[in-house]
Amino acid sequence: MEQAAPTPKAATGPKEVETQERQFTGEPISLELKDADIKDVLRSFAKITGLNIVVDPDVTGSVTVTLENVPWDQCLDIILRINRLDYVIENNVLRVARMERLTQEKQALAAYQKQAEAARPMKTVTKVLSYARAEDVKAILTAEKFIVSERGSVVVDPRSNMLIIRDLADRLEGILNLIDELDHPNPQVLIEARIVETSRRFSRALGLAWGFSAVADAEHGTTTGWRFPNSGSVQGGVFGDPAAGFTRVGGTTGFLSLAFADILNAFNLDIVLSAAESDGLVKVISAPKVVAQDNQGAKIESGIQIPIAQTVTQGNVTSTTVTFKDATIKLEVTPHITAEGTVQLDVKLDKTEVLEGVNVIAIGAQLAGAPLSKRVAETKVLVRDGGTTVIGGVYKMKQDQQRSQVPGLASIPVVGNLFKRREVKEDNDELLIFLTPRIVKY
Repeated sequence: MEQAAPTPKAATGPKEVETQERQFTGEPISLELKDADIKDVLRSFAKITGLNIVVDPDVTGSVTVTLENVPWDQCLDIILRINRLDYVIENNVLRVARMERLTQEKQALAAYQKQAEAARPMKTVTKVLSYARAEDVKAILTAEKFIVSERGSVVVDPRSNMLIIRDLADRLEGILNLIDELDHPNPQVLIEARIVETSRRFSRALGLAWGFSAVADAEHGTTTGWRFPNSGSVQGGVFGDPAAGFTRVGGTTGFLSLAFADILNAFNLDIVLSAAESDGLVKVISAPKVVAQDNQGAKIESGIQIPIAQTVTQGNVTSTTVTFKDATIKLEVTPHITAEGTVQLDVKLDKTEVLEGVNVIAIGAQLAGAPLSKRVAETKVLVRDGGTTVIGGVYKMKQDQQRSQVPGLASIPVVGNLFKRREVKEDNDELLIFLTPRIVKY
């Protein structure tokens, strides 16, 4: 039995995954300036850093700073912001201008691009899907406008599972590439469950049953010679009735019977030595299997239905209704294939069966049915492809030890064994549920 390797736990403590703070990576420099002209400072930056810097004519201002070991890009950012300046990078040239001017230029550029897009030609294409549903792909394409433009549209032909797409000509290539990524076969997983039930029954009994009888009468020539009592009889025994042949301890398995009598048959001694031992093992294996697509639920069920009758009496009217209870083995599972190739399973396993050797019962003449044995496991597990894991188990053990003895006489050393017998019974029931997923290769 192999189990999936545990995933390493993440290190404790905070871990940054996102930040909106600007990160500066330039070489540290030191600056000490007082009322320096901003254009002269920018020329100095161009010499220090080797940048191509272009300054707009309306850029003016003065700089007074004292900085020690500060990244040069952070120094530049501070100097520009205190003078309400900003910059844009065009190819390998850094352009410095006033914030208001750059904002106006961005707005004008956005308006121009929107008008240019409205004037561009449209194109219509069709795409037949092989694996994905056209309705599902349409919902993805039209969910946000960054995929299909505001002028674009998508129509579905359900008969042929086809998409009809109309959009800007230069956008269609990206849309078709996205559809190719979405239209792929959904991986499938074969899930096999094994329910192993074992029952072991062991019993042992060891004991001695004995009895005697004695007769004193004229027929046997054993009279007492007295007027009273002239004749008589006596009988006794341990763990049995002499007249019935005594009880064989532990049943009919292994016994030794001895009978002794005198020549006149006036005194009889019967002994039965019994030794019984039984050892039985029952093993039941149930193995339901089902194939499911990735992230899609699947179910398999096999068995019978038990009728349950309910009788209701109201006044002089009696009505009976019959319902059916499933006595089946049922496997419900939803697999998810991870990027690492492991399989995450959301599984529910239910085995319900009629108890063996039990007939239909009635309770108060109102209900009729049969007692059921139910075993259920419901869990989520992560298993590697082809690996096997145990998702549940129950172990039950019952021990029964009995000793029968004659008080007082059984306590006598050695001889006391003639007045006692022992029985030992052990019942062991074990239930294990195994699960094995295998990714189906195409």
